[in-house]
Amino acid sequence: MIRINLLPSKKQAKGKAARAPGAGVRLSVGGGAGLWLMLLAVVVFLGIAGYYGKTVYDAQAVAKSKKDALDRTKAELVKEVKKLEKETEGLASLNSILQNEIGALKALSPADRVIWAEKLRQLAELTPENIFFTSLVVKESVQESLTEESQRALKQWQEEGSKGPQPPQKKKAMVTQTLEIDGIAYAKDYSERPQLMLEFYNVLKTFAAKRPGNTQSPTGKETPFMSSFAGGIEILPWTREKVDDIEVTKFAFKIPTATREG
Repeated sequence: MIRINLLPSKKQAKGKAARAPGAGVRLSVGGGAGLWLMLLAVVVFLGIAGYYGKTVYDAQAVAKSKKDALDRTKAELVKEVKKLEKETEGLASLNSILQNEIGALKALSPADRVIWAEKLRQLAELTPENIFFTSLVVKESVQESLTEESQRALKQWQEEGSKGPQPPQKKKAMVTQTLEIDGIAYAKDYSERPQLMLEFYNVLKTFAAKRPGNTQSPTGKETPFMSSFAGGIEILPWTREKVDDIEVTKFAFKIPTATREG
């Protein structure tokens, strides 16, 4: 439908002017909404930033807590390892001592040990007439040294910078016994006395007899006097002396046993 404005032009202008404030109100209202939207965006941004910030902080706190727990666990494990190393070192040292003592006992009482009672019995049988003992002594020497295995382990440990506990030192005992025979040879003729001594020396090297209990057995093995000895007899210088105004030749023999390893 067509509308015709019958108001005068001046009034029409006033009417337009009157409508102008309304248009301004609409513009101010639109500007306020934009401000509110900006504020809302800022609030949302700050909320999101705060949320993520708290999340990151919580994650860092959890990570630090886990790290602290791992550090404590590590410290406890290191402490326990050091304790076990000390205990192991102590046990290894104790085992080494026990092995050394066992080795020494085996060396002192081996399967092929010298049966000195048998040697004395044989001496009584083999000694020529006019040979008299003034002293029979058995001397013993024991020397300890590292086993070859321990020497290799110690050398390797030193070459690697001596790291960790020192390898246990296993030792072996080297036992040697020596029979020392002091005696005198008597004969009216001086020249016969050294001969008696040398006769005794030769008999010591060649004498063999069956052990008691096997003397009647044709298959019984004879035991040489020099069995379990190293095989040599050392003759010390002899001298002419008087015993109760009777001139004799004094002599001394040393007979070492075979060295036994413990």
